[in-house]
Amino acid sequence: MKSSVSIPDLVAARCIRVGEPLVGTYRGVAHTARVQHDGSISVDAVGTFRSASLAANAVVRRNTNGWRFWRLADGRTLADVRAGYQR
Repeated sequence: MKSSVSIPDLVAARCIRVGEPLVGTYRGVAHTARVQHDGSISVDAVGTFRSASLAANAVVRRNTNGWRFWRLADGRTLADVRAGYQR
């Protein structure tokens, strides 16, 4: 098994769907993003990023762990999804 798991890996394994909404909350404001075909993260009104952390950094404007910041509609973080995939 790979020691490093990426968003494209989770998309390919169908753990995350293309277009799936992600929500991250910072200072009481919810920010919405969507997973793209190539595994990038598109953040509403901000841009598209190659990693979850870069997308989170753009919203929070400081270094942020995107795997813990972004949540699926069911409340799981991307880190939770990654851990399930690794099991």
